[in-house]
Amino acid sequence: MLKDLPSLQTPDNGGASFVDMVPKGKDFDETEALIVPMHYQAGWDPANKIRLLILSHSLDKPKRIIVFPNDTLREHSLNLDTKNYPIIHQGDFTPIAEQYFKTLDSLGIKKFQEIGYSQAGAVGATVLRRAASKGYFEIGNSGLIDPPNTFARSFRELEEAFIATKLSELNAAVEASGIPAFSQAEHAKRSEIGKELAHLAFYELRSEFEPNTSIKHGFTIPHFLDDVSAALGSAKDLHLLVVAPSNSRIMPPEMASNIEKHLEGFGERSKWLRVSGYGHEIGHNLIAYTLIAKMALRDSAELAQ
Repeated sequence: MLKDLPSLQTPDNGGASFVDMVPKGKDFDETEALIVPMHYQAGWDPANKIRLLILSHSLDKPKRIIVFPNDTLREHSLNLDTKNYPIIHQGDFTPIAEQYFKTLDSLGIKKFQEIGYSQAGAVGATVLRRAASKGYFEIGNSGLIDPPNTFARSFRELEEAFIATKLSELNAAVEASGIPAFSQAEHAKRSEIGKELAHLAFYELRSEFEPNTSIKHGFTIPHFLDDVSAALGSAKDLHLLVVAPSNSRIMPPEMASNIEKHLEGFGERSKWLRVSGYGHEIGHNLIAYTLIAKMALRDSAELAQ
């Protein structure tokens, strides 16, 4: 079934590389899409193909899904200029958002919803803010999961927060999905990464390669609240679900509570979901990820209930 999925494409207009998952039949609007920017260094590999296949079959109605894979080393999915790196380094992910918009424009998209986990939660907030403020697209209900740019910290503190998600917890989340093919694909991917880690020189290159360095430093700048506030302020039809795992050190519970209080003025258009018993690894539990996405994408009447 995975071999039938579309391959990674690169648009002619300088936009980000993408995968266009178009439903069979005609019972969908081809100008509307769910966009799924991927998390840090997550490419169009077997594990993420399974992730998106499960998501596509779980939606309440057929929907075009546009995936933005994020393996910047193997796939070179972003077409950034060196002048963009200082901007991203300061926590402004607008250059990446503009890459996505070029791609969406080339595909004839007029309206989108968005699901973003981890890095894609941070970048995804900028995408919503930029699209709303410029009136580029109509924005539908969206969801952001455990974004890393919610408060200021040093680069070392950020690394320690990510490392706090132990491999055993990551594996437990994968296994809790209950999908053997997904587990096998994730373990195979980690085995490959383990071999790479054995070569220190390659590991250093992987860590310092642009745009990764600038992206990671951008996570230390707390732009998330400003981005989602601006998006909700400009896009009056946007309902946003933010997911805060209770054990996360990426967006600690106290920080999630502070941000939620700041967004109370948007009423029912800003919803928060706290998931107990999980940390940042929640995005690797495929069932939890899919259920969160379905909850975020529900229409306004349902979300308000």
